[in-house]
Amino acid sequence: MTGPRRTCLLSFLLAAGAGVLPGVVAADGISGQLSFGSRFSALRETPLVLSPTAKGYEEKQAYWKLMLQFQHNFGDLRVSGQARGFFDTASHAPNSVSGGIGISIDELYADYSASDFLVVFAGRRNMAAGQSLGINPADVFLDASKLDRSLPPETQRAELEGIDMAGAELFFNNGAALLGYWAPTTKDINPSEPSRAYLSYRTAVGEMQADLTFFAFNDDRPGVGISGVIPYHNGLLLYGDLVARQGRSLPRVTAAGDVFPTTEKDWEGEATLGLSYPFSNGLTANLEYSHLSQGYNQSEWDRYIAAIDASNPPNSALAASRIAALGNIAEQPYLRSNYAFLRLYHPNLFSSDLEMELSTMLGLDDGSGTFNLRINHALSDNTKLALSLSNSFGARESEFARSVEKNQLGIVLEAAF
Repeated sequence: MTGPRRTCLLSFLLAAGAGVLPGVVAADGISGQLSFGSRFSALRETPLVLSPTAKGYEEKQAYWKLMLQFQHNFGDLRVSGQARGFFDTASHAPNSVSGGIGISIDELYADYSASDFLVVFAGRRNMAAGQSLGINPADVFLDASKLDRSLPPETQRAELEGIDMAGAELFFNNGAALLGYWAPTTKDINPSEPSRAYLSYRTAVGEMQADLTFFAFNDDRPGVGISGVIPYHNGLLLYGDLVARQGRSLPRVTAAGDVFPTTEKDWEGEATLGLSYPFSNGLTANLEYSHLSQGYNQSEWDRYIAAIDASNPPNSALAASRIAALGNIAEQPYLRSNYAFLRLYHPNLFSSDLEMELSTMLGLDDGSGTFNLRINHALSDNTKLALSLSNSFGARESEFARSVEKNQLGIVLEAAF
């Protein structure tokens, strides 16, 4: 985010039509969180970012953030929303929540209970999907590069600007549900995105009551998929997300540095399979394997690295344009095919007020990865001090080792109200 956000036109009309005023909403139901924090990063030069500070990366940052969530009911009509105000001393930092002073309207929508079985809604919504914690193929409209990995997983997904949409959810007597929504593109509504549509059917099957969701979607890369959770004995869960999409998001690259966006309409697959197990001492472990069929294989990766080397230093207009195109590829969250993800979580470490989460994403194709540690200490019922540490590792030409931020330490004080 790099400045004040424009409130979506559809959400503004809904709020105005419902008569939502700050004073009215505050009296009905409002909650929030105020955060003050600092980040300390160790930066390194990469072939794509020869001067990190010149590109807006900073070693030391201070910030504050105010997040408000509200809800008000008008009979069968409910208006809900989430807004964030923030300030960051970094004027520009790629893929983070920084960017000076700004306001983000993450959600602002209305839903109407037309009957006991039908709810219709319209406005800006942040619609998450899927089960996976690491790479989530089912969250088809998510730009994973925008996630702030220093935050807890549930907060990462929630602190994103939603999509302007209209839709409905139909509930059945057997507990199943049918959800559909449409997110058009106009000058004022979703102006930087393609028109999108989504349809899902969720149901429980079998004696173990496996939770399955079948879905289809349409955007610049339409597709279909399935998500599910199968419970076993003693709390063990098997879960996964499988998606087939038409087309390829990663372009073809030649060793000379030429980048050719692909126009193939072949179907590509993305899948994550995971296990979750709660131990008797309170520790919960998640282990996941992900396969992205569109990711670069070793020969394609070698051409990508060779293209970067061939275009450095960018001493001509052609080399500069090639470096820019190769840099756009690097902004994709994942470039290879096979990954493993491990998460360990304990809500009360050593029977204390310490909450701990440790996670690592490992690229199985080259052995590089990221390591993240988060520890929260409750100071009171509504206040906590959080410490986060992240580190990227791997050989020089590997995927994650080419990150500009080698490691980052974050400290934040959060107060909920």
